[in-house]
Amino acid sequence: MASENINDTDITLDMVESVESNLSYPDFSGTYTPKIDEKGRFFVPSKFRELLDKDAVCTITHGLDGCLWLYSKPVWAEVSLNLSRLSDTNRDDRFLKRYFLGGAKECDMDKQGRVLIPPDLREFAKIGGEIQLVGIGNKIEIWASDSWNGYESNDKFDAEYIAENLDNLKL
Repeated sequence: MASENINDTDITLDMVESVESNLSYPDFSGTYTPKIDEKGRFFVPSKFRELLDKDAVCTITHGLDGCLWLYSKPVWAEVSLNLSRLSDTNRDDRFLKRYFLGGAKECDMDKQGRVLIPPDLREFAKIGGEIQLVGIGNKIEIWASDSWNGYESNDKFDAEYIAENLDNLKL
């Protein structure tokens, strides 16, 4: 039997939106640039800390475009429940489950407001040194700074391209 390799190019935006639809969530927004220490920890900005669960527990999993996604405990509970409801007999559903649930790690925030990114997830996102935290509504993206800088230089990240597509968003 051939092995199935899962990567973020196999995951479509429609798939993610169907899993995350109708979730109540904190409104993470803004971009921050903390450093990773020698143990793989970073300081969570106070604005984000206020929005995370009172138990200081979060979940980090594979994201798209080479980043990681950090969810608060209550939002992850909804996302993982929606993922677990997907079919085990549908190939795309299995990919989604393996990619997001299989890569998920529960992480505790220490009393100083630091979160440890597990080594396998740091390796996945090529993280070391400086990172970018990008609040995007119900989750925080965690990027290696080099990857984020490359993404920002993408033509579709251009203000004119974004402006051309704003009509679809009804903003």
